[in-house]
Amino acid sequence: MNFEDNISILLIEDDDIDAECVRRSLPKCTALHRASTLQSALAVLSDMPLDLILLDPGLPDSSGVDSFLRIRESSPELPIVVLTGFQDKELAVQIIRLGAQDYLLKDQLDERAMQALRFAVERGRLLRKLEDEQAQREQLASKLREQEQSLAHLGRVALMGELVAEITHEVSQPLNVISALVGALEVSHQQSVVDTAQNAILIKNLSDANLHAGAILQRLREFIRDKTTTFDTFDIKELIISTIDFVDSERRRRKITIKHDFTNGRLFALGNTTQIQQVIVNLLRNAFDAMMNLPESNRLVTVRAYQQDSTVCVEVIDQGSGLELETAAAFSAFKTTKSEGLGMGLAICSRILHNHHGRITHLPSDRPGSTFRFELPSS
Repeated sequence: MNFEDNISILLIEDDDIDAECVRRSLPKCTALHRASTLQSALAVLSDMPLDLILLDPGLPDSSGVDSFLRIRESSPELPIVVLTGFQDKELAVQIIRLGAQDYLLKDQLDERAMQALRFAVERGRLLRKLEDEQAQREQLASKLREQEQSLAHLGRVALMGELVAEITHEVSQPLNVISALVGALEVSHQQSVVDTAQNAILIKNLSDANLHAGAILQRLREFIRDKTTTFDTFDIKELIISTIDFVDSERRRRKITIKHDFTNGRLFALGNTTQIQQVIVNLLRNAFDAMMNLPESNRLVTVRAYQQDSTVCVEVIDQGSGLELETAAAFSAFKTTKSEGLGMGLAICSRILHNHHGRITHLPSDRPGSTFRFELPSS
C-alpha cells in the first residue's frame, strides 16, 4: 500500500498479538497510536490529531456496538474501520449500518485490506471537506438572509422618507383637533361655565382624535420596525385594505382613485405581513407616479386579489404610460426612470417575494398602463 501522505491512525485493540500484526501490515510512513481500553482511546482522541480509527469493539471496559457509539460520539468527524474476527462479521456489518466506514478481518490484513484503509482515509477527508463547505454555505446563507432583511428594512425607511410630507399632514390633523378641543375646554373653565353635556362631547371628540393620532403612529411603527422575519397565516384582502388606508393621505393629495376587486370569501396567504405590506406600498406608489400626467378623472388604480390553485395572486393595475424599462431591468437594483430615488423598490419587492417562495411579474397588455402581479403560497 502506498500512502501519498503520512497518516495518523489510532488502533484500539486490547490484544498485543493482534496489535503487532496490524502494526506490521501498515506502511512505515504510518504513525500508529495504540489504546487498549475505551477510556485510554477517548483520552488519545481528545489530545491528538488523527486521520483514521481502527476499532476492535471487544474491549475490557466496553463491547460491541456500544464501543463504536462511544468512539463516534467523541470524534464524529473521523472515519472508523472495524477490526474483527471471522466469527464477529455479523457484528461488524451491524456497526457499518450505524456509520462505520468498513470492516477488516484480522486474519486477512493483506494489500487489499490496506487499500480499504486508504479509501477510508480519503473518504473521511472528503466527508470533512464537504461538511466544512456545507457549514460555510450555511454561514453565507445566514449572512445573506440578514443582509436581505436589512435591505428590506432600509427600503421601508426610504419609503418613510419619501412619505414624510403625507405623514406630517396626516398626524397634524388629529393634533389640530386636539388643540382646538383643549382650547374650548380652557375657555369653558375660564368663564366658569360648566356645560356638562357639551364638555362630555368635547372630551369624547378629544379621545377620538387622540386614538386617531395613536393609530397613525402605530401603523408607522408596524411598517418601519426591523424584526426577525416570521411567517404567519393572514388574510391578504385585509392587508390590502389596511395598506390602502396607509397611503390614503398621498392618494388624496395626488387626486387618485383606488378600487379593489376581490373574490368572495377570505384569501389566506402565508408570509410576513410587514414585508408584504412593503411590496404593496411600493406597487401602489409606482402606480401613483405613473399617472401624474393624466387628467385627474383618469387616475385609477385597481387592486385585484384572487386564488389560483395553491397560490394567492395580487394585481396592481394603473392607467399610466406603461413600463419604460425592459421587464428584466425593472426588477434590478438602481434601475429607474424617475428623476429622484435609487430605483430599489421593485428589486426589494422581487427579493421579498423570492424569500416567500413567491414571485412578482409584469404582465404585458395592449391597453395603456401597467399590471404588476405578485404571488404567495396560500395557507
